[in-house]
Amino acid sequence: MACSDRITAAITSDGALFTWGDGTPGNLGYAQAARQFVPRQVAGGLAGQHATQVSCGPFHAAAITGAGDLLTWGSGLCGKLGHPSSSYTNVTEPRRVEALAGCRVLSVACGVWHTAAVAGERHSRFGILHTDEAGAIAKRANSSDFPVRPASSDVDARTESADLPEPGPAEGGWLFTWGGVFTWTEQQRDKKGAVTAQPDSNRGCLGLGDTLGRELPTRVNGDMATALVRQVAVGASFTVAITVDGKVYQMGATGASGRAKWEGAKSPELVRMLMCPRAGP
Repeated sequence: MACSDRITAAITSDGALFTWGDGTPGNLGYAQAARQFVPRQVAGGLAGQHATQVSCGPFHAAAITGAGDLLTWGSGLCGKLGHPSSSYTNVTEPRRVEALAGCRVLSVACGVWHTAAVAGERHSRFGILHTDEAGAIAKRANSSDFPVRPASSDVDARTESADLPEPGPAEGGWLFTWGGVFTWTEQQRDKKGAVTAQPDSNRGCLGLGDTLGRELPTRVNGDMATALVRQVAVGASFTVAITVDGKVYQMGATGASGRAKWEGAKSPELVRMLMCPRAGP
C-alpha cells in the first residue's frame, strides 16, 4: 500500500492494483478520471500483470510487476516518468519504462520532481546486461542517460565484470534515478556554451554529480559505483538509499541547517554515524 497527498494505492493478495483520490494529472492510472472516491482497479499496461509494489508521488505513480517490469503514469513534468517520447506530457495509464526493460526492478520510489529505482540483472548473475533486446539496449547504452552495457557474444562476461558485484533479488541491485529536468529557468553555461547548472534545479537529488535532470533512468555511480542497494526512498529534492551491508547514502538537499557533508551533496554521500543491520537471507 502507498499514499501521497493526492491519491492512495493498494495491491490485493492476487496482485491487482487499485487506486483512488484526486487524479487530475492522470496519476490514478486510468483515463478520464479526475477524481475517484472508491477504489478502482488499474489496467492499462498492468492488465493481466501481477503487481508486487507501488509508490505514489504527488503527481505520478509507479508499480513493479512480478516479472520485474517497472510501469509509471501521471504527470510527465520534469521527465520523472522515464518515457523519452512523452517526457513532459501526462500518461493516464501505466506504461512500461523501456529503458529498464533489460533489468529486473526490485524497488521504486516516486518523489515530487524525480523517481528512483533499484534494478538488478534479469537473466544473468554477472554484472552485465543479458537480454533478448540486446540491440536496443546497446543503442541506449551509448548515451550517458543509460550507462548499463549489454554483454557481447565475443567478450567473456566473467572477465568484463570481475570487479563488479552480482546483483539479484535476494541481495540488491544498482540505483537508477531520473527526472528533475527544469525547463522554465535559464541554464548556466560555460564559455564553450555547455550547460553547467540549472538555477531552479533539482538540488542534486539524482546523485549524478550535477543539478541537471535526466529524461531516462541513469545509473548512480560515485561512491555507489559497486554498491548493491537494498531499498531507496525519496523526498522533494533528495534521495536516500540503503545498501545490503547496511550503509546509508544521501544525495540532494533536505533543507536542514548544519554542516553535514551529505546535506546538499550532488553525488552519493555516506551518512556517517548511521549503520543499519545487514539484510538477512
